[in-house]
Amino acid sequence: MNTEIGDEAAIVFAAQFYSSIGFGQNLQQAFDQAKAALLLKGIAEENTPVLYVRKGLLAQDIVMVESEALKKVIM
Repeated sequence: MNTEIGDEAAIVFAAQFYSSIGFGQNLQQAFDQAKAALLLKGIAEENTPVLYVRKGLLAQDIVMVESEALKKVIM
């Protein structure tokens, strides 16, 4: 976060961010969806979260849950 964030904003952001990661989205998609969730809830703090990625890496290339593993869990 680039500044303090309200409790409700933090809860909404984190819930969507980790849910997206759990459903196999890449880090950039999860981050973007979490920011969108803030807007959908009418929380004007969508510019507070900042995504930092190690130099040489791309957020869209980072997937923490592979889709094959996810398919096994759902089935």
